[in-house]
Amino acid sequence: MSDENLRVAADFWKSRVDYPEYPFLKERRLVEVSYLLKNIPSDATSLADFGCGDGSNLLLLRELSYVTVLYGYDLSESLISVAQKKLGDSAVLKNIDFLQSDALPEVDVALSLGVLPYLFTEDALTKYLNLIQCKRLIVRTPCALDQNVVINKYSQELGADYAAIYRTVSEVEAILSSRFVLRSTERSYPNNIESKYGTKQYYFVCDAK
Repeated sequence: MSDENLRVAADFWKSRVDYPEYPFLKERRLVEVSYLLKNIPSDATSLADFGCGDGSNLLLLRELSYVTVLYGYDLSESLISVAQKKLGDSAVLKNIDFLQSDALPEVDVALSLGVLPYLFTEDALTKYLNLIQCKRLIVRTPCALDQNVVINKYSQELGADYAAIYRTVSEVEAILSSRFVLRSTERSYPNNIESKYGTKQYYFVCDAK
């Protein structure tokens, strides 16, 4: 079942040409960039976004931070094309499969925003985390409140087959601690822009061991 979930999730994101119209997207972007700016070390000069989508966060961080070398990676070739138009030559953008790639540049800061729900197996998680070579990692992921929840269904709202796993906070902390030093865990969004599906978004800040 997990391998099938992984395939469904990969197919979903590879096919995206834009993001679903999640509610509160603008407000969440503002909260997110503010949080990222506070947690990117002042001496960081390079940053990679693993799951960069349309490049919105990279665009804002290019303007608002001191980071000068930017990388963006995503499964969706279409979203990478959108990001390329936004960022031009100011970022290195690549359409990659996270579970089939290696030898990506080491950076001062790596972002993983909303990717973990689509990695179902321990092998997939290990491959993904080993791909990330950085001094600091900032993760955002939706977490289940009591026990992990697995979804694999056709979504009318998204118009596609959709699969995701929502792990608990303690499960995510254990996963990240296997590869990094966990520095902090905190809620991402205030309740008025939080999910209506019973999960809560959390940030996890980690440093290299």
